[in-house]
Amino acid sequence: MADIFAYIVHQGGKADDSAIELITAAKKIDAGASVTAIVCGAGADLDAVCAEVANTYPKVWKVANDSFANPNGEEIRPVLASLIPAGSIVLFANDSLGLDVAPGLSIKMDGVFLSDVIDFEGMDGAKLTAVRQEYSGQVYAKMDADVSGGAVITVRPGAFAGDEAGGAGGAVEEKA
Repeated sequence: MADIFAYIVHQGGKADDSAIELITAAKKIDAGASVTAIVCGAGADLDAVCAEVANTYPKVWKVANDSFANPNGEEIRPVLASLIPAGSIVLFANDSLGLDVAPGLSIKMDGVFLSDVIDFEGMDGAKLTAVRQEYSGQVYAKMDADVSGGAVITVRPGAFAGDEAGGAGGAVEEKA
């Protein structure tokens, strides 16, 4: 199974609610996956977010850089492309930053791009079945994607119930 990463959006030293939703989404892809959170930022707020996220994720990659104080997709995308191993699955919230970073990242990683996913039906070999809504929610469309070369996926906020129980006791690892 591919490695699964989740990009964590945060502000003011607090992780966005999507952080707990993304790990739930990852577990629907592969229940046995060890999901790594990626937290980019600067200053003391970054440490607070990493500590919070480590309660939910078994591993947290802390990417500190002063230019990440105000997230910008053009600066974050190449850093993620250099850090994330080829063939990985990367999850983003389907928000403005996710929509800015994810399509270009999928190109740099030579992986599949799936947008605004509301559910996963799991993996069958290298085939991932994802569900999206189309026609203003009138139609639920299932898509089969070959993720053998990796994938970058944006997940609709609120589509996956987040588990707030915590207790993962994750380790924070600094990445340059």
